Amino acid sequence: MSPRPPGDEFVPKPYNFVPFPQKVERFRVPGHERLDLADHYSGRLTYRLQALTPVFVGTGTYALGEDVGFPRALVVRPFYRVRGEPTIPGSSLKGVVRSIVEAVSPSCVTVTRIAPHKLPPGVELAQGRRRGCSPTQACPACNLFGRVSQSAKVHFSDAHLAEGGKTALFRLTPLFAPRAFRSPPVYLNDEGKFKGRKFYYHSRPAEDSRQPPVEVIPKGRQVTGEVTFENLRMAELGLLLFALGLDGTLTLKLGGGKPVGLGSLRTVGATLALLEADHYTQAEAQERTYRGKALADFVGQAIDAALSEGILLREQALELAEILTFTQDRSAPLRSY
Repeated sequence: MSPRPPGDEFVPKPYNFVPFPQKVERFRVPGHERLDLADHYSGRLTYRLQALTPVFVGTGTYALGEDVGFPRALVVRPFYRVRGEPTIPGSSLKGVVRSIVEAVSPSCVTVTRIAPHKLPPGVELAQGRRRGCSPTQACPACNLFGRVSQSAKVHFSDAHLAEGGKTALFRLTPLFAPRAFRSPPVYLNDEGKFKGRKFYYHSRPAEDSRQPPVEVIPKGRQVTGEVTFENLRMAELGLLLFALGLDGTLTLKLGGGKPVGLGSLRTVGATLALLEADHYTQAEAQERTYRGKALADFVGQAIDAALSEGILLREQALELAEILTFTQDRSAPLRSY
């Protein structure tokens, strides 16, 4: 980024940091060889997310406008598709939710290019460690989402555009890659260590009419998907439900263009189905189903359990809530920041 000319006004950063947890906690966890339906929870969450700002998940390629339904546009960066339908990949949703879980729980950090000596004391990297999480002793994030040599207990399906929904075009402002090592005052604390995990604020989208269009799910459209899980304690399930934004504390931020206001998604409907203890022994076993107020009550109980057991860290959760509470009072930067 070139130096600002004299007298140029300061452009606020569209992001902030959640401090790293001071230590990693590992718990004994059940394996995948059996389901414990007496003391643990297994089931599925069917959800509906509404776009509060345009959402862009690209393919990294370009397409002719007429090939994706926009004959007036010569070239378009298309939305990711499965069998021709605009789709948010389950891996993208999983990545967003895992980053939240790692930020608000005593978990190790799985994806980073930061050198270990630049991290505050107590922060542990999942990669390159001889000792750490294992299939039987793991931090909350590794237990939920897996790691190298360990399968996940939470699985995300792709999220599909709801029936009748259509995409639109948005002219996305050019963005630079993060430059953490070129802007130490922004990313580092007084001791020269990284401040924490970076999250982008929600804001009014900024569009640049000079740029070629990208295909987006427009504001107001909805996507539907499913999360399945197995062998989670009540507290672990509460941590997952908090990270999905089911209690209304957080609004997810996903896809490309996050610095300029894109990617805000709010849960507007969900159904939770839990397997009963007799699920595999009875021909017509029933499921416990929660929706509406019953679901809200269950989510509250689960999150309270996560807080009381210390796998949902109150300080980090409050810091993240200040960043990911949806608002459009904030303006996205129109130029380099």
